[in-house]
Amino acid sequence: MTTEPERTALEIRSFSKTFGATRALVDAAFSVKGSSVHGLLGENGSGKSTLVKILSGYHAPDAGGRLTLWGEDAKLPIRAGGPQDADIGFVHQSLGLAGALSVTENLLIGEVTRPRQLLIRWRQARARAAGILAEYGLALDPSQRADTLTRSQQAMLAIVRAVEKFRDGDTGYLRRGLLVLDEPSASFTMPEKEWLYGTVRAFTGDGGAVLLISHDIDEIFEITDEVTVLRDGRVQATLRTQSVTGGELAELIVGRHVSGSRRDSREVTGERATRALIRGLSGRGVSGMNLDVHHGEVVGLTGLAGSGFEEILPLIFGVAQADAGFLDIDGRVQDLPRMNPHTALAMGIAMVPGDREHAGCVLDLTISDNVTLCSLGEYRATLGLSRARMSASARVAIERYGIRAPHASTSVGTLSGGNQQKVLLGKWLATHPKLLLLQEPTVGLDIGARIDIFGFIRAVAHSGTCVICASSDWEQLAEICDRVVIVANGLAAAVVAGAELSETAIGHECYRVSTQSVAVTRRPG
Repeated sequence: MTTEPERTALEIRSFSKTFGATRALVDAAFSVKGSSVHGLLGENGSGKSTLVKILSGYHAPDAGGRLTLWGEDAKLPIRAGGPQDADIGFVHQSLGLAGALSVTENLLIGEVTRPRQLLIRWRQARARAAGILAEYGLALDPSQRADTLTRSQQAMLAIVRAVEKFRDGDTGYLRRGLLVLDEPSASFTMPEKEWLYGTVRAFTGDGGAVLLISHDIDEIFEITDEVTVLRDGRVQATLRTQSVTGGELAELIVGRHVSGSRRDSREVTGERATRALIRGLSGRGVSGMNLDVHHGEVVGLTGLAGSGFEEILPLIFGVAQADAGFLDIDGRVQDLPRMNPHTALAMGIAMVPGDREHAGCVLDLTISDNVTLCSLGEYRATLGLSRARMSASARVAIERYGIRAPHASTSVGTLSGGNQQKVLLGKWLATHPKLLLLQEPTVGLDIGARIDIFGFIRAVAHSGTCVICASSDWEQLAEICDRVVIVANGLAAAVVAGAELSETAIGHECYRVSTQSVAVTRRPG
């Protein structure tokens, strides 16, 4: 049911926001049309998050800012439960789910907690939740706790909840609304991205509008009608998506020419010695995985959701318990069921986890504390640790990795995602690893930070370190890897390498081996 597609869903004028001496937004202005998807691009720290927080009522803009929703002026700041709150829904990067509650409770929180409701009919609530999820093609257990879902499943649940906010209880139709999606597909595989695109198209087809914040330029071209680029708090341009190229968008985002970053070591001829050898690795989701990695080589691991590629690096590093297998690095052999992070470090293994906020950085500590955390033995002094030498090393890391921070004592929690990732990478590279394990190393990063991270990976590989990168980002793997191993049913099922290595080829092989593995599992005995 289409509702007034010709109307403007959102119009902002003269949005500015100042924090002390910092101008996070400067006279930002653009509009989002009804029945359309509008992309919002910019580096970390460009002002995107500040703008979203103004829209959500967390911040008020400086004096003079004006916001119009569906043709009506909104009183700022927007208040929860106010008249404009009903016209706008959010999926924040944090997702906002209650982990200890069930899928049903998260999806129907407004219904099961109605005032003066003495009895919650849980059977009916779960049945209703199951029906809603089925409409969106999601096979989630309504009784399952939200914190036991995968990150992708949590994101899809949050998206469904946000869309369902606009469901009219009387007619059952989706009413007019503005949906703000902040990096919704950061953890998605390609099939999950296709699910997102279908959900967004259905929502705008019913007259809704979407403001999509994303670092994924391919995603912007796939789903948006218009795009606005922010840099240093200022709107650089608002353009029809199909009127601009990816290179032009990248230059608008970073403010400089962006050259290709494809790894050139594929052109190196001749044999390279094997540095890391993995045999018979088995554990949760992995069944007898074998892998060789050579000096200076970057090997990618990927597959469709549930293939097991995500489980391999934690098993190698010992943060997950392996059932069988062994690892040989430069002749030193370790049984993987007995591996733990302490042993891994002693063997020269470093692992950069995918969740930098919870498993990577210590957000309450300083850059100095984080960068030196894995190599504290180098800073022993007569009375504890030499803070002066720790700070000096942190300043070197800030310079080497281009970390944007005023000083080494800056709290990591105050940094943007890209700068946090650089701190995390610097921490592990300070151990001078023989084998570097990277899990989704650029998830949620803007194009400038991605290019920087790619450069650091190439540099460490050039020094002789062997690198294994597990990622669902096929474009990233095509950029940085010498070869990519496709995983299915916990085994290496195919390899893409050399001149054939491309995002398209990786995707094709992922689907091909997945189809073959399904056929094998269904074959009569």
